[in-house]
Amino acid sequence: MILIITHKEDYTADFLINQLNQQGISYFRLNCEDLLVSPLYEISNKDSFKVVFKEHSEVKSIWYRRTQLPDLKGMKAAEQQYFFKEFEALLDNLYHALADFKWLSNPFRIRIAENKLFQLQKARSIGMNVPKTLITNDKEKLRAFYSKNSQTIIKPLYSGYVPLNGSTSLLFTNLISEVNMVTLDEFDLTPCIYQEYIEKAYEFRITVVDNQVFAAKVDSQAIEETKVDWRKTKLQFSACDIPSKVSRQCIELCQVLGIHFGAIDLIQDKAGQFWFLEINPNGQWAWIEMDTGLEISAAIIQYLTTTL
Repeated sequence: MILIITHKEDYTADFLINQLNQQGISYFRLNCEDLLVSPLYEISNKDSFKVVFKEHSEVKSIWYRRTQLPDLKGMKAAEQQYFFKEFEALLDNLYHALADFKWLSNPFRIRIAENKLFQLQKARSIGMNVPKTLITNDKEKLRAFYSKNSQTIIKPLYSGYVPLNGSTSLLFTNLISEVNMVTLDEFDLTPCIYQEYIEKAYEFRITVVDNQVFAAKVDSQAIEETKVDWRKTKLQFSACDIPSKVSRQCIELCQVLGIHFGAIDLIQDKAGQFWFLEINPNGQWAWIEMDTGLEISAAIIQYLTTTL
């Protein structure tokens, strides 16, 4: 049985589960919100140890998708804080208890791999091209970096999703302007990533599932709005080929990060060189499959149903 750790609004999990149902593959979807009312049962004795979820059969592999804290409206703030810590401890205990199982991917490895500076370090160590980068909230260091690069971009260090007026807004990657620099002293800086801007020919989303590589590209330079960040409007991705060296590097990057899945953002400059931007160790992929026909879901199912 495949254990799927997720939440009720994870539509990527829905996408894959539809295929599991069609193929008659056994799974158990653990929606984290249900841990309020559906406790785990651990069965152990002197000869063996296993974790069983209610009436379901024993776990063979685990697809770690996303977690979401339950809604605790009505509780006092201090009570919520206590509960959330206990809730997170429960999940951590579960992950440790299942550590020897086959994961896509182990959540502790994912947390480390989400570190942007660590990603850049590892990408460079295996020979990938990496833009000149500064991570700081020091205005003088930013001024010095900006003066050495003809164009500089800014992007968040961790997440671009910001709660705003009851909804969520996305901070895009943006070019820093001369006006921004002139008025810099009027602002407080949070730690951010600053990089030299590479003039692009195309942008790529490379999805790695174990040792399989699925490459898709988008012509972000076709319209002005998406030249710096393709996410600013809906663009169509298409399946493509990439050099075998770049493909091997993408697999190797996931291996050195200790993960079996990665959604890697690359760009190709106008001279044909590929550059690493970042990797999302648990990124979305269903939309890529729908755009391109690349059989990412089949690779994930193959990985999860193959015996260790």
